[in-house]
Amino acid sequence: MRKNISIVLAVLMVFGTAVIVSADTPSSWAQAEVNAGIAEGLVPSNLQKDYTSPVSRGAVARMFINLLEKSTGKEVNDIIEEKGTAVDLSAFDDTEDPAVFAANALGIINGTGKGKFSPDGTLKRAQIAAIINRVAKVMGYETEGYTHEFTDITGNYSWADPELGWPVHAGIINGVGQGRFSPGGDLTTEQAILITYRAFKAFTTVEKLTNPDPAKRVIIFGVDGAGDFFKDADTPRIDEIFGNGAVTHQAEAAQPSYSGVNWGSILHGSDATVHRLDNSSDTPYPMVSSVPSIFRVVRDAFPDAEMASIVHWSIVNNGIIEDADAISIFKDGGDDAEVCEKAIAYLDAHDPKLMYLHFDDIDDMGHGNGYGSPIFLSQLTVIDSYIGRIYDKLAEKGLLEDTVLILTPDHGGTYVTKDDGSSSGSHGGSSPEELTCMVAVAGKNVLKGEFGEMMLKDIASIVLYALGVEQPDGYTSVVPSGVFDGVEASRRPVYTGVHNIRFEHEGEATPAADSGRYITDFFPEEDIITYMSLDGITKNEIGKTRGTNKGAMQYVEGYYGSAADVTNGGYILSSYQPDTSSFTVSLWFLIKPVGEDAPIFTNQYWWKYKWTEGAVGTTLVLDGSRLKPSVGRRYAADGGDYSWEIYLPDDYREGWVHVDYIVDRENARIGLAVDFGEINWFSIPEALRDEPFSGNVHGLLFGADVSTANLNSPMNYDDIIIFNRAFTQADVDRLAEYYQAR
Repeated sequence: MRKNISIVLAVLMVFGTAVIVSADTPSSWAQAEVNAGIAEGLVPSNLQKDYTSPVSRGAVARMFINLLEKSTGKEVNDIIEEKGTAVDLSAFDDTEDPAVFAANALGIINGTGKGKFSPDGTLKRAQIAAIINRVAKVMGYETEGYTHEFTDITGNYSWADPELGWPVHAGIINGVGQGRFSPGGDLTTEQAILITYRAFKAFTTVEKLTNPDPAKRVIIFGVDGAGDFFKDADTPRIDEIFGNGAVTHQAEAAQPSYSGVNWGSILHGSDATVHRLDNSSDTPYPMVSSVPSIFRVVRDAFPDAEMASIVHWSIVNNGIIEDADAISIFKDGGDDAEVCEKAIAYLDAHDPKLMYLHFDDIDDMGHGNGYGSPIFLSQLTVIDSYIGRIYDKLAEKGLLEDTVLILTPDHGGTYVTKDDGSSSGSHGGSSPEELTCMVAVAGKNVLKGEFGEMMLKDIASIVLYALGVEQPDGYTSVVPSGVFDGVEASRRPVYTGVHNIRFEHEGEATPAADSGRYITDFFPEEDIITYMSLDGITKNEIGKTRGTNKGAMQYVEGYYGSAADVTNGGYILSSYQPDTSSFTVSLWFLIKPVGEDAPIFTNQYWWKYKWTEGAVGTTLVLDGSRLKPSVGRRYAADGGDYSWEIYLPDDYREGWVHVDYIVDRENARIGLAVDFGEINWFSIPEALRDEPFSGNVHGLLFGADVSTANLNSPMNYDDIIIFNRAFTQADVDRLAEYYQAR
């Protein structure tokens, strides 16, 4: 019988690695971890669908056997034998699933009584926490002595009290807010997968690399657009400098293959879906982030170290790296020749722990003449001379000892011959010419010779390892094999996002009017001017104002129900027109790659297409990582527009963000609360206190300005609610309760 169980489990394991064929997709907040769990072979094929439906006990049993085998590298039958137990095929009469019998033999999951397992029954939150705790015990983890602070582990769920401490301590499962765990809550398929994957990560976490003999400094030579074209150009100094180092011609750029995306990945050790940087990122990167730049990480490790970033492309210093004063870094720039001269001047007086230099002329040559064209290659020779001069200055100042030098492009590009015989090029696509890059590393403890594949974001790990600095948990970069003596590439980390209780409710259905949890169960209907749930239609569902949509718009998964995606040219119009009364605009928005000064909502000519001085209006603007409330007369000759700003929280790039925009006319102030936090208050200038905020259109627009000339607002919207009074902190708290966001 042991042999038969192994055979069937082997078949189940094959199915466990099947490709998703269902059209169902996980909720946005769970997608990264669900996909990672599938990639690790944890998720049986029959669980790769119906992600928001309750999960069955039988399906979870199979997933836990996968978890146990993948985490230990052993077959379950060998584990059963090691534990001195045995499978009892008579334990249940309502299932023949060998995974169920194996899990029962190990004490991981029990039956429901009277010889029944109830494989189609649902699983509760307390039960999965207990199962994870038991899997940990089977693997030899000491789970006793860990406590929790939940207040609702009582009554029928008192048995779970000693089982919760370790899974909570390990970050595998969390509460639902306000000191509650909700032990009897049903578990959805995606939640079960997410919890199982987190357990797998906890069981298989690779120990972070430590460098026993770190370098004193790292110098990065960034050559924009150089791709893998170094090998075709005359670069004698680069050949000399990196000839005794590690080189690969198989480094892969991030997609899309743009500069902002890839310098962001190189400097933040993560993908564009996480750092959300692009070519328009011109405001400083958030100081609080799960993927800080390598400059921020090095600053935290070496508070007194000198660092410098001297660049041709200003976006790097303006938006990809954190604020210069905040992290105490020297920033400067100019054309390539000036970058060279300024770098030499800086090295004359300073010994940087980390220095990044960015050359950009070669990318211009690629766009204008084609990547790999003769003039392109000749410009690489010019940049080679700049790198040589900087290297000579390092030698002159005695700074080469204990130094690691890195040469990297951010992407390559194409070569296109036109009808008239001229040529040009581009990048941003996924061709080998655009994605394949050469990376070279030389210096302390660096091996000599060719090494294999890597991703450009791995440069962040190379830098931090070279300096002996532990990389942040949010990074998904690794030190490639073949770069440093004695270092083999580890398992690539999987980014799982910032945990926030509000993310756990994304994708849930909007509460129905008779559910006891409808919006009017929390706020009187007479307080609401506009309520648009955006569940597949744009209309006002409460109150007398109108809600309509214009242009190309589609409905996608929202925080509650569906949401409106306006990124392809659509916008939403509420007919509510502010006057001299107080009001509050409440909404959810989902960040996508963001350009400059995108209005979340407005009734003004905000984008500079009409340069028209209009009536006094109000606007909430998204500017990089900042929210800017604004009131006034846009483009007035006397500068009659007033705005303030607050920084968004760390996780604003990760999921839905909630905003309450409050106009309190009685107290002459503007308020802004983000993610149901404390209200930030700003005084309305005296000149505007008696002015109606009616703006230049009969209503408020979401996703466009009044000109509607630029309709590509980079976000999704959900649950737009306009209240006829100024919110207090108690109102913000009540709305948080409605959205189960705490």
